[in-house]
Amino acid sequence: MNKKFKITLIVAAVLVVAGALAFVIGMSILGWDFARLDGAEYTAMNYSVQSENEVTRVELDVDSFPIEISRGDAVAIDYYDASNSDVSVACENGVLTVREQYKFKPFETGLFGIGRGGRKYRLTLTDEVTASVFKGNNSNVTLIGMTLDELTVESVNAVMVLTDCNIKTLSIDSTNLTLTVKNCELGAITADSVNADVNLIDCNGGNVKIDSTNLDVVVSGSSFTEALFDGTNCGAVVKDGKCDKLTVIGTNGNYRLKNIVTDALSVRATNLDASIELIGDAEEYTVKTHGRDMPPERIGTTDKLIELSGTNNDVKLVFVDDRAL
Repeated sequence: MNKKFKITLIVAAVLVVAGALAFVIGMSILGWDFARLDGAEYTAMNYSVQSENEVTRVELDVDSFPIEISRGDAVAIDYYDASNSDVSVACENGVLTVREQYKFKPFETGLFGIGRGGRKYRLTLTDEVTASVFKGNNSNVTLIGMTLDELTVESVNAVMVLTDCNIKTLSIDSTNLTLTVKNCELGAITADSVNADVNLIDCNGGNVKIDSTNLDVVVSGSSFTEALFDGTNCGAVVKDGKCDKLTVIGTNGNYRLKNIVTDALSVRATNLDASIELIGDAEEYTVKTHGRDMPPERIGTTDKLIELSGTNNDVKLVFVDDRAL
């Protein structure tokens, strides 16, 4: 394939994408309901677990429907059967399983399952359910007011929203991850991803470890025992909170750490752009640096430690007086 032909193909692909975007935006402005393009047939279904079958674990493998989970007096699920999906719901040996296998039928039901967005699976769980597992190519899950010992996510594309939850162990393995956690009590969080967009808002917990090639993380109003954010391209905002030990690592690092309390801070990147504002007495901290254009090193009066390391650096470190968070 010669160079001119390659360029022609690239230009054609760009024009097709631009045309599709222009069509979608234009029709949206005109109020077009794109769900009408979905030719699949949907049937509302319900499954309730009999009282004698106590459920302690839930396993969900749903490819194309969003899921909302909340606490209830009984274990039950409102879901949809579809003409282009095989859906099964069963309960055995204390495990509720929900599986959906999406079937690609472009000539029968259209190219996209647009109508699924407005047809959530709504699952209610009792306090006896202590573990939940989500698997599949696509996981779009919202949890509200849930208390779980274990929450595990193994999905190619995962969109997770947790609100007012108490989770002892949250483990996520996903290629593309969007995670929002609000007002939650968390024991431990581990997430391993390629592309991750993570927001932790008004949370309290133990250890947090987020590892992603491309990582954007925002932590606000939260308190953790230990937090590690590690990405090749790492953008981190940590503000208005407390973390006994905080580590932020990247090859290309853009960090904004503001109004935080920490006893041990480690900030590293090859290309490092960092603005750091700590609450506390500067004299208490030992500052160790590696690389040019860093704040001056010094020995502190306590065991509190700040470590800064980079090759190409633009780093600002300031301290503010102690005050209530």
